[in-house]
Amino acid sequence: DFGTRGLSILHFNRVSESEKRARVRGNDMSNFSRKNTLPAVPAPADFSVNVGAVEVLCAIAQLLYKPVVYETLVAALKFLGELRVSELPSSPEALRWSRG
Repeated sequence: DFGTRGLSILHFNRVSESEKRARVRGNDMSNFSRKNTLPAVPAPADFSVNVGAVEVLCAIAQLLYKPVVYETLVAALKFLGELRVSELPSSPEALRWSRG
């Protein structure tokens, strides 16, 4: 669903327990029809939000997906880490790169 129904890596960013409860109350996760849309993506506060979202995806992929998916996300995380050291891009720019 990445790029086709609006799924973004920012849907996987880290949230506090109170934010998590508020999101669960606000979304009907039992309705998977096309008329039920994904929640709006929060705007990234800074570059670390993007990195945190990829870290969460890595943890999920390691448990639930084939190794190639996990390895791809680890490579993306390494790439973002190198960007952080060499030239810190703006969050929207980094998000466009990670969406592909």
